[in-house]
Amino acid sequence: MRKLLNSMLFVISLLLVTSINSQTISEFKIKDRSTGTNQLKKKPKKIFVNDFVVHYQFYNQKEKTSKGGMLGNVLKGDAKSKLFLGLDNLTEQDFKDITDELFSDFKSQLDQKGYEFVDGKNYENTDAFKGRERIENYPVDYNVFPGVASVHPSDYAFYSSNENFLKMNYSSKLSKDLEDAVVANVTLFVFFIEDKNSWSQKNKSANIKVETQLRIVAYDNVKAINEKEVSKLRALTIGKKKQVDIPAQSQIEFTCGRNPIGGSPDVSYIGNLKNDITIEGAFVNTTIKNEAKNDEDYIGTETAFGKVYRAQNITVANSYILPVDVEEYKKGVVKGGKAFIKAHIQNILD
Repeated sequence: MRKLLNSMLFVISLLLVTSINSQTISEFKIKDRSTGTNQLKKKPKKIFVNDFVVHYQFYNQKEKTSKGGMLGNVLKGDAKSKLFLGLDNLTEQDFKDITDELFSDFKSQLDQKGYEFVDGKNYENTDAFKGRERIENYPVDYNVFPGVASVHPSDYAFYSSNENFLKMNYSSKLSKDLEDAVVANVTLFVFFIEDKNSWSQKNKSANIKVETQLRIVAYDNVKAINEKEVSKLRALTIGKKKQVDIPAQSQIEFTCGRNPIGGSPDVSYIGNLKNDITIEGAFVNTTIKNEAKNDEDYIGTETAFGKVYRAQNITVANSYILPVDVEEYKKGVVKGGKAFIKAHIQNILD
């Protein structure tokens, strides 16, 4: 009896541990903007993956300045806060592994729905592909967003952007040239920090506050110091700015067919998240603050030429490197990414 009881307790404990370990991602809801999806059943069951990319934030540089100056009888010096945050232990190969697994699952889900994947090589002479270079092994790109690794799957040939890529209804033109195949674009953003509001009195200091939280982003901004100039096609809003604030939204798009009048698609589906998919267990979540207080002189020093005020300019710089449990990171991002993709494929096709 005692052995049976101990065995039962062991099984219950094992189930509890398995249950806890499997709950690595939060509940989430999806939303979409779609038109004509009921027409998909009349379209060829073919799909062309125009883009599939996961953007992994792995470091972030921030600066904030509180300007000084003379106000009444008070001289205030400039204050600057600098903060560098980074993830430890992760490698480029880890990002590739996650992306390849997500893409493999994406293809598997569509295979099960009866879709055939179209190779763009057979259509390279069409207008939609003109000027686009075929890339068999897309390299990891670190220049799209500062502090972010942009990763494409390694087992699929993608095509570079061209001058028409950003024009309205380009995907519908691409679908038409692909004989009404569905054109898919998938973009995921994986962040590890979340910006929070300042905590000090207004105009008294330059302060930065962030919270660490691994998550697949519903909607946020890449807020960072940009060290490089980025081309228009790669990131529309970076340009030559030193500090950037660029929209980041996880999204899946399906486009099919083209209306001969106006060029709008017959089928359009844009799927997003209503809330972030948070992932636990990869690192310890914490709040990080950095503050530089303005030096003030409100007394002054009497001299033969009258009262003189002096205030120093102050800079406070800090860096934080977060240790990462790589397996938990990979497992959590894969689980969250698969859930996001599955929810939208079911939403549009079922």
